Amino acid sequence: GGDKFVVTYTGSLYGRRNLDEFMDGLKLAIQSGKIQKKDLGIRIVGNIYDSVIDAYAEKYGLQGQIKSFGYLPHKESIQMLFNSDIILLVIGKGKGSKNFYTGKIFEYIRSDRPVLAIVPEDGVAAQVIRETNTGTVVDPENIEGVAETLVEYYSQWKQGNIEHSPDWDNVRKYSRKSQTGKLAEIFLEQLQKKK
Repeated sequence: GGDKFVVTYTGSLYGRRNLDEFMDGLKLAIQSGKIQKKDLGIRIVGNIYDSVIDAYAEKYGLQGQIKSFGYLPHKESIQMLFNSDIILLVIGKGKGSKNFYTGKIFEYIRSDRPVLAIVPEDGVAAQVIRETNTGTVVDPENIEGVAETLVEYYSQWKQGNIEHSPDWDNVRKYSRKSQTGKLAEIFLEQLQKKK
């Protein structure tokens, strides 16, 4: 990457969908000395109050590292993804979140940047990220895991190359399913397995 290790989050933040686990993991990584705070560029794109972002910056001592871009036209928001080192996908903990599935995943995947997916490990989003080999899945309960994953991507960035080799055939497969509503069937399969 450039002179900053750029992490981009696009979308909304509300209720259980927040940046707490990401921030807690990042804090651990910084405290361990494995990530230099000055190298970070955290970009938040979407309809999110500045006060929310300022509160994060203050609580985690990241003033100057976190930048809020507000709402951007779709094309510019996609451009942000392309210009990232890693992309952050967050799905809150809690009931129903395992079945949460978002078209946003495909935008993330198509930008061809690694996705740090802080999502329930046994959910559909996790399954898609794993099977398309497009990032790292860490359960929201696993803050150490978030820290380790960030350190791993950061060290690769330091060395000048973040490893990323998506399985495009599987991406196409999932993409088609999502377009034809077949993902609903995947959900049902998953629910059946749980019983």
